[in-house]
Amino acid sequence: MLLIWGLVDKLIKPTQLVKFRSGFPQAQVYELPLSGHFPQEEHPKEVAQAIAFFMDK
Repeated sequence: MLLIWGLVDKLIKPTQLVKFRSGFPQAQVYELPLSGHFPQEEHPKEVAQAIAFFMDK
């Protein structure tokens, strides 16, 4: 499982990431420090790279 998290998300606060990590301990987390709630739209290249890297594993 891959979690892609925008650290400036105003809908789901970055502090919630701790709960997601504990709920999905097997998940790989990719944090985008300058992204909000829609990282796939705000930073599509970085998201695509994160997904490609994850899928290659």
